[in-house]
Amino acid sequence: MRRAYVALVLSLVSWGISVTVADTALDVLSAADLLVAEIAIGTLFVGLALLVLRRPLNAPWRSAALLGSLEPAGAYLLANLGLARTSAAAGSLLISLESVFAVALAWLFLRERLSRREALAIGLGLAGATVVALTQQGGERSTLGNLLLVLSSVAAGGYVVLARRYAVGVDPLSLVFKQGVASLLLVLPFAAVSWTTDGSRFVGAAAGTWALAALAGLVGFAIPFTLWSFGASQVRPGVAAAGLNLIPVVGVLSAAVFGRGLPTAPQVVGGLVILAGLALLSATPGDGEDSLPDGSLSPDPVPCSSR
Repeated sequence: MRRAYVALVLSLVSWGISVTVADTALDVLSAADLLVAEIAIGTLFVGLALLVLRRPLNAPWRSAALLGSLEPAGAYLLANLGLARTSAAAGSLLISLESVFAVALAWLFLRERLSRREALAIGLGLAGATVVALTQQGGERSTLGNLLLVLSSVAAGGYVVLARRYAVGVDPLSLVFKQGVASLLLVLPFAAVSWTTDGSRFVGAAAGTWALAALAGLVGFAIPFTLWSFGASQVRPGVAAAGLNLIPVVGVLSAAVFGRGLPTAPQVVGGLVILAGLALLSATPGDGEDSLPDGSLSPDPVPCSSR
C-alpha cells in the first residue's frame, strides 16, 4: 500500500512539473512540435512499460480513439497553444479545473445528481478561474492563452466523464497506450498544416531541444499516467481525488523555481479559491449527500491529466 501512495504522489508531482516543462519547451518549439513529441515519446514509454510488465493489450480501439480525441489530443493541443501565450503559473492554476469541469459535465450530459457541495465547488472553480484569467498581465494575447487553457480543462474533464464509462474492465496501461496511438494519428493533420505554413523548429534543433521535448513526453504523459494507473487503483477514491490538489501547487512552485513566472496577488487569491473548490470535491461525503444515484462517489479517480 505504501508503494501505491508513493506512486500516486509522484504522478501528481510529475503532472505539476509538466506544465513548467512544456512552457519552457515552447520557447524553442512550436505548439505542433511539442504536441507530437510529447504524445509520441509518452506513448513509446507506456508501450515499453506494457512489455516489461506483460500487461494485456485489451482496450478496445474505438473507446481508446474516443478518449484519445479528448486527452491527450484535444486537451494537450489547447494547453500548448495556451501556454505559448501565457505564464506557466497561470496555466497550472487554470488546468487544475479539470475535476470541476468533470463534475459539471457529468451533471449536464449524464444527468447525474449535483449535490450542494459540488455546485458550490463548481462555482468556486469558475470564480477563481475568472480572477486568474482576467488578472494575467500581457493583454489580449494572455487573455486568449488563458481561455485556451480553460478549454483544455473542459476537454480533460470530458475525458474523465467518458473514461468512467469506457475504461471499465480494461487494463489502464493498455488504454493509455492505445489512447496515445489514436491521439497521435488525430493530431498529425494539425501538425502537418502547422509545419507546412510555419515550419518546424525541430529542423536543425540542438540536442538540448530534443532532450526538452523528450522530458515533456516523460513528465507530462508516460510517467504520470503509468504511476497513476498503479497507485489510484489501490487507494480509496477520496484519497486519489484529494491528491489532485497537489498538481497546481507543484505547478506554481516549479514555475517560480525555474523562472517561468510568478502569479500576481489577485491570481494567488483566485488560485486559493480554485483549491477550495477542489478540496470540496475531494472531501468525503457524509450521509449520502454527495453520492450519485447509483451510490458511487463523484468524481471517480481514473487516469487523468493536469494537461
